[in-house]
Amino acid sequence: MPGFRPLVFLAAAALAVSACEPSTPVATPKRPRESPRSADTRIIGLVGTLSGPGSWRGEDAFEGADVGVNVLNRNLPRGHERFELVTLDDEGRPGRAAELIQRFAAYERSVGIVYAGPSGGLKGAEPVLADAGIPLLSGFSDLALSRAMTDHVFQLATPMSWEARRIAAYL
Repeated sequence: MPGFRPLVFLAAAALAVSACEPSTPVATPKRPRESPRSADTRIIGLVGTLSGPGSWRGEDAFEGADVGVNVLNRNLPRGHERFELVTLDDEGRPGRAAELIQRFAAYERSVGIVYAGPSGGLKGAEPVLADAGIPLLSGFSDLALSRAMTDHVFQLATPMSWEARRIAAYL
């Protein structure tokens, strides 16, 4: 019965696939929120490229910042204001990124900004951040090269220019 074998294989494959159904529901991924959900939270702003060719930066930064905010909130003593992540898309445009940084800095509930956009968006950010008294953490910009690292702007990763010099020296 040569025609019978494919049917048996197909039935066995269907049974195997249906048996792999997870017993617990799969969590849906979180989506960035553009406005605060509560009036009683401290805001951590995320300005990042969430659309266009550089969207991987914003998506990766959102995932990391979301985990970070959840860890902060889990470790808060009772009665302290919670943190909330609010995310805005700079569309990969430095001018728009600068505007969004200023918007978060002007918001009195902002306590910090995570930045995952084009390096040019940080131009002129220091005075605005200094006036607001809040830090900006940048994950992808080479602040050493652009000379954007200041009292309120911090780089989370090793500068690419430093890495390039180390690799060149090694080679």
